[in-house]
Amino acid sequence: TYFQMLSPTYKSRSEDYHKIFKDVPKDERLVVDYSCALQKDILVQGRMYISQKWICFYANIFRWETVLCIPCSEITAITKEKTARVIPNAIQITTEKEKYFFTSFGARDKTYMMLFRLWQNALLSEPMNPKEQWQWIHYSYGEELGLTSSDEDYVAPPGMDDLIMKDKLSSPEMPPELTDSSDLHGTSEMLTMASNDEDPIPSDEVFSQPGLSLESPLPLNVTTEIPTDFGDTTEDSEGEVACSGHDHLEKLYVDEVFNMNIDKMFTLLFTDTPFYRIFVESRKTFDLDIPSWGEEVDEDGNRVRTIHYTLSLNHSIGPKTSPSSERQTCYKQSKPGIIYVVDCQCENNGIPYADSFFVVTQYCLTRVTKEKCRLRVTGEIKYRKSVMGIVKSMIDRSAVGGLTDYFRDLAVHLRREVEENEKLLGHTIAKKKLRKRRKPTTTTSEPLVTSRQTDRQISSPPSPHRSKAQKFSLLFLVLCNAVLYYKLWSLEHYTSNIYSSNSAQILDNLAKYPESREEWFKLLKQQQLLHDSEIDKWREVLSASIVLVDQMKGTLVHLHDSLEGRLKSATTDRKPNS
Repeated sequence: TYFQMLSPTYKSRSEDYHKIFKDVPKDERLVVDYSCALQKDILVQGRMYISQKWICFYANIFRWETVLCIPCSEITAITKEKTARVIPNAIQITTEKEKYFFTSFGARDKTYMMLFRLWQNALLSEPMNPKEQWQWIHYSYGEELGLTSSDEDYVAPPGMDDLIMKDKLSSPEMPPELTDSSDLHGTSEMLTMASNDEDPIPSDEVFSQPGLSLESPLPLNVTTEIPTDFGDTTEDSEGEVACSGHDHLEKLYVDEVFNMNIDKMFTLLFTDTPFYRIFVESRKTFDLDIPSWGEEVDEDGNRVRTIHYTLSLNHSIGPKTSPSSERQTCYKQSKPGIIYVVDCQCENNGIPYADSFFVVTQYCLTRVTKEKCRLRVTGEIKYRKSVMGIVKSMIDRSAVGGLTDYFRDLAVHLRREVEENEKLLGHTIAKKKLRKRRKPTTTTSEPLVTSRQTDRQISSPPSPHRSKAQKFSLLFLVLCNAVLYYKLWSLEHYTSNIYSSNSAQILDNLAKYPESREEWFKLLKQQQLLHDSEIDKWREVLSASIVLVDQMKGTLVHLHDSLEGRLKSATTDRKPNS
């Protein structure tokens, strides 16, 4: 019972659903439930229960219950909103009578797509068939649903393998030229991001199956095979190859075009090259066991192999390493020079809940041009067992963060490799150009010599008359500055002598402290005389300064006139000569 409280199964959720919401018919099957909060006068934390025709909410805070049932047929709009106009974790459901604002979703986009899809099906009065419904239930709650014999409406989906590893379509067999290759991604590195505040928001790509539209019923199980079409896949064509014929996984991590041949890109990612070794060492991964692509094939004719390695973990608590194994499947639709499709299923040991989940990534390499290719990587977290909601959200958040960091680092290393290759190519081309330029001709050298000679003739040295005038003017300015400095110094010395003599006498008089009124009167009169004498001295200093400045002005004007006369005489002398 305690285990069921901590990790409830789908059966227990479904029973609670019908006990709480009496208005919902008994035959209405619960599809999925999410933890969220309803915005009312206060924020009410609870759970949202979603079926094909009903959207319900229940909260119980200190026995204060909030029960809400919204028929899908009465909904007029479902929109994405932001809490406090900033945080994108809310959804608003609008009916003709009221608006309901739900917030605190851990995966807002995924919840929105589920609500929108079921609402559209309800409006069209074309609900999912039982097979599609149970496939979605398995997708939300895992394989173990806890069903009993009373659940007679249960319809097994078309193979749980189709849910865990989506159907892969095949085309021409992969040639045997493929040699050693390896790819590992830090699946258990995802737990290093457990402290990250970002909630995982799975991509809407999982909902965008081909052949679906809002104007038609929205089936959740697309099992019909799509004809393989790679567009222009002939060896001579240079067009971009479409990555089709198979389903991509839930979240997109890389979608970038690199200036590199597709076969070389495959060699870097899936062969034991120095590039791959450097990248693995940067991720602190060791104990690599990389077998070659042997003759081992699966039941569909795809080449498979399993590689082993040990990942370094950065947890403050828990294991520091994780022995991991990765099963790689190269599908037989892969063709050298055109397209490569490789799936990697990674399992980790020695970490919490290691037996409950695994991570699947898919590499799609397609040709853009002869020297360019597109790398598209998608990934998805799969669950073998149902786990507690808090633990599942932590695993999802950590896995998305770890894989994002891994593939960001991989893209950086690939760009660096492309830049190094371009530098080497540019260096070789520059050498060839330099060799061609080393063959001069006699016809080109003669004009160069003549042009240099003409330049030398035009740029003649300055005349001696001009240089002498400049030297004389500089010498005259230096002398004027020296005279001015001497006069200012003498003026300061004169004023200091006058002030010091009178002030000494006054200080001697002040040494005797006055005792009577007459002595005080004499003292004040002496101060008045001293003040008047100082004003007269300053007046004399200012008048002397004015006279000196006028003299300096006259000398500068005289210098200016003399220089203008010399320049005019120099220009008149040059005109007859020219």
